[in-house]
Amino acid sequence: APDVVVGHSVGELAAAAVAGVLDIADALRVAAARGRLMQERTEPGAMAAVFASADTVRALLVPGERVALAALNGPEHVVVSGPPAEVDGVLRRAAERGLRGKRLASTRAFHSSLMEPMLDAFAQELAGIVFA
Repeated sequence: APDVVVGHSVGELAAAAVAGVLDIADALRVAAARGRLMQERTEPGAMAAVFASADTVRALLVPGERVALAALNGPEHVVVSGPPAEVDGVLRRAAERGLRGKRLASTRAFHSSLMEPMLDAFAQELAGIVFA
């Protein structure tokens, strides 16, 4: 067995199963509930990678919009998440400043406030799960 396991996003469930924090059946139940609730309870969204520092990307955000820094994957690799038109606006502002960015193949704005409508139902799903 490994000494250390790490997961990113839904990969945290796989890491928890490998580490023995969740049994495999429970990890699968949690993953299925997470996916189902995200699809059923959240509005469509978008994600994009911007190849710049978090501070630089943060400066591209517009107050009042719902775009969030969703992941800091590296010193010059930030993922933003939010409503599609607002994410496209971030990409447009990045391009205007000579920064590279790319829309990701996602129909939801993971790791953002757009996920909040599913949280109560997800908490109910987790209530019966035993974490070691």
